[in-house]
Amino acid sequence: MIKDFSYFEQREKFIDVWQPEEEMIVLGRFSDEAIINENAIKDGVKIFRRVGGGGTVFLDETSVIVDIGIKEKQLKPVNTYFDFFNNLIVEALKKQNIPAVSGHDFYDIKIDDRKIGGVSLAIRKDMVLYGVSLIQKNILISKIADYLNHPSKEPKYRKKRNHSEFLSSLDNYTDFSINKLKQDLYESVLK
Repeated sequence: MIKDFSYFEQREKFIDVWQPEEEMIVLGRFSDEAIINENAIKDGVKIFRRVGGGGTVFLDETSVIVDIGIKEKQLKPVNTYFDFFNNLIVEALKKQNIPAVSGHDFYDIKIDDRKIGGVSLAIRKDMVLYGVSLIQKNILISKIADYLNHPSKEPKYRKKRNHSEFLSSLDNYTDFSINKLKQDLYESVLK
């Protein structure tokens, strides 16, 4: 999610599954800073801009971030990469009995009609960088509502719902293990 193309030095592909150690807001490459509300500024939340697109996210130690990078000799259409990487995440979550899905009309990771993960993609030359931020704990949803305004652009399935009505977390699934997620994704990506 915060990785950049420097992670490709000496590597053809990489994966990193991690959790932030502090609170931060990460803007997508083209995101408008107007989404950040005054509470974030007042509380001194650090703000970054990533190389990839996608919306703005609030992250803390209850987030799970997956960054995957691959080199491609010949680039494919953008939606091919969204489908490929999202499928890796969805399949890894399904191994933990979490009914996650992704689709062509949205690139979020969701369960039913609620978002549990936001996706970012950056492509440069022969490098593709994918990131997803997953909401692990319900407490993160209230922090998102505290620090981020309603986005100016939203997927149709959001239906103008506020953050607490639109977002969900992995907390709702007792089988979730970040270690199992790491293991399954490392096996899928680095095989």
